[in-house]
Amino acid sequence: MNRRVLFSCFLAASMLATTAFSQSFLSQYKGVPYHDSRYQAGPQKIPGRVLCAYYDLGGEGVAYHDTDPKNHGSGDLNPADGTYLNEFRIHEGVDTSYTTFNRKPDPIDDNPYDKIVPPQDLPYVGWTEPGEWLNRRVVTKSSRV
Repeated sequence: MNRRVLFSCFLAASMLATTAFSQSFLSQYKGVPYHDSRYQAGPQKIPGRVLCAYYDLGGEGVAYHDTDPKNHGSGDLNPADGTYLNEFRIHEGVDTSYTTFNRKPDPIDDNPYDKIVPPQDLPYVGWTEPGEWLNRRVVTKSSRV
């Protein structure tokens, strides 16, 4: 067999194993799509924008893995003052915050070199460490690989 045929066989076998693993994983997955008082749209859609901060509900080991239990955005950087964005997912280990501009004394997200400027008050995930992960359910228009 030439290399092209061997590679094609390996690729097909890998895709079958991945599909079987994915189906097995999904049938046992206990997480649910993120929702709260403001976000009720269900699973995020592809094509479209997928926001990391809307990872699934389910906690450590199901919806996410974080190397420490403290949220360094909502639980550290932002004051816990009762506002939605300052306390967004504050009791979860994933480090979430939101984009802010013209913040005094430190203009955190004001960067004159940014080619793309995200919208104000956009939740995001930051402070990530190697080995951390998030799960999120999405709805796709097509199942083609």
